[in-house]
Amino acid sequence: APPADVGDVDLGLIRSELRVRARLPVNDTASIQVTGDFRASHYDTDGRGSLFADCADCPTPGNLYSALLAVQAGYLLNREWHFLRDDEQWAILGAFYGRARWEPGAFDDAVTPGLSIGLGYQLPGKLRIALAARIERALDGDGIKVGPTGYLRWDITRKTRLRSRGLGLQLEHRPGSRVEVFGAVFQSSDRFRLDDRPELSSGPTFTDRQVIVGGGLVFKIAREFRVTFETGAIVDRRVSIDTRDDDRIDSADGDVSPYFALRGEFRP
Repeated sequence: APPADVGDVDLGLIRSELRVRARLPVNDTASIQVTGDFRASHYDTDGRGSLFADCADCPTPGNLYSALLAVQAGYLLNREWHFLRDDEQWAILGAFYGRARWEPGAFDDAVTPGLSIGLGYQLPGKLRIALAARIERALDGDGIKVGPTGYLRWDITRKTRLRSRGLGLQLEHRPGSRVEVFGAVFQSSDRFRLDDRPELSSGPTFTDRQVIVGGGLVFKIAREFRVTFETGAIVDRRVSIDTRDDDRIDSADGDVSPYFALRGEFRP
């Protein structure tokens, strides 16, 4: 639940998240993973004035939701050849997904299909890198967005790992088989399709962009289920309202503020 001061208004956020991942091996050279994710975000404001001081008609965010269903696949390319090392693995990676980020009343306009394709490199038990191109329908529904995406996981030792997280990095250490501690520095960005309003241009969107420094604990309750407690600080924050053509209507910056998070993850 991370609050932040935006002007004279305190903007709080309470978020609940459910994530499910299932890996489905096909054979020695191919695998498939199915991922489902649902998040409910409740924004609460307290203080004097309005969140967007220069836009009296701009809505204060309330209940916002996001959902994702993705099918990811990998295919091993080098069973009989190697380029740099004998234990390396090269793979072609692909994914097809559908997601939505919406305010109640705007779900139909928020559904965004997409796909990605890329190349992965792995040294089993040591290093994993992936680079891909992501292609998806724009949130306003009028265009196509193309952008890069990547992934890094470096097992520094058997118990210490460095991996990418959003636009940033997370360092993890496992002192025991059921406990993990971590620290992270990363940028998080959420963008939601708002319901149409007579006083605003059609197709408005709300964006909450945060730079976060934090850390926490992961408890593996069972082989398939883990719980994460996380805390830290939002060191930079900007919220904004935009039109469907990405023209900025208004924005506000937030002060440094603490945050707390509790997550559950199921991996059958």
